[in-house]
Amino acid sequence: MVKFMAPLLILFFPFFLFSCSKSGSGGSSNSDSTYIKCDMDGVAKSFNNAVKADTLNVGGINSIEISGFTNNVNKETLHLDISNNYAEPGLPIIAGSYPDTSSSFNLSSYYLLVVSQDSTVQYEAGTSLASLGDPIVNHLNIVVTAIVRGYISGTFSGDYFLSGDPKAIKKTIANGTFYVPLQ
Repeated sequence: MVKFMAPLLILFFPFFLFSCSKSGSGGSSNSDSTYIKCDMDGVAKSFNNAVKADTLNVGGINSIEISGFTNNVNKETLHLDISNNYAEPGLPIIAGSYPDTSSSFNLSSYYLLVVSQDSTVQYEAGTSLASLGDPIVNHLNIVVTAIVRGYISGTFSGDYFLSGDPKAIKKTIANGTFYVPLQ
């Protein structure tokens, strides 16, 4: 039987070698590019450098932290975080909608702008701001559309406030999308 298998393997090996599909070859797959994109106050922004999503589990608190920055010069940074709260430890983060008003999950997000070598400006959104009772027009909402094959994808939007103060200057983020590798 072994005598017959060797010629068959030699005959069919090239077929298998050249017929395997390759990542990113045609189609609409995003497998060869990762991104975090959004419109900030109506201006398109891309945070496509050092794009990553870290998964953490500390004491039953599951968390996914997504981040990226614009470029090496000004390093505008966008960070999104979803984690289950202490009242309900162990809840998994799966595909679904995560609003900052959720009773089971906490959201936090910030946009950091490097003004100079010694100065930064930070805008924040999330559960801690939503719980202050100040009126927020566009609450932070993160929608995880998929967690598949080592990547997380989804959408996000909301109002971000200077230094985390809902009465301060805000930036509105709309049409946010992400496709990020999980670490």
